[in-house]
Amino acid sequence: MNIYNNCLNFLELRKEKFVKTITWRIIGIGTTFTIGFFIEKDVKKAATIASIDTVLKTFFYYFHESVYETMKEKKICIYANYNNKKIDNDDNDDNDENDDNNDGENNV
Repeated sequence: MNIYNNCLNFLELRKEKFVKTITWRIIGIGTTFTIGFFIEKDVKKAATIASIDTVLKTFFYYFHESVYETMKEKKICIYANYNNKKIDNDDNDDNDENDDNNDGENNV
């Protein structure tokens, strides 16, 4: 897999992140509802608590994932660019040495 695919597949990453957000919140809704029901002994109150919790945590999770993925993408892209420059410089250095050797051989 080409390291540049991570830089180019921005929309695919967003879709995957959104799906992860929704599936995680489904788990969270069940957990929060269960805890709310055991504490309040009232389905309506537990549902209200779970609803408020879901809206807030979905927003915060998506924001957190966006920041995390942006940092990760920049790190990968910077790393890829750095390695390509290093490879390009190494290639140029090899050619220069070969040219110097060839020039020396031609002069003899």
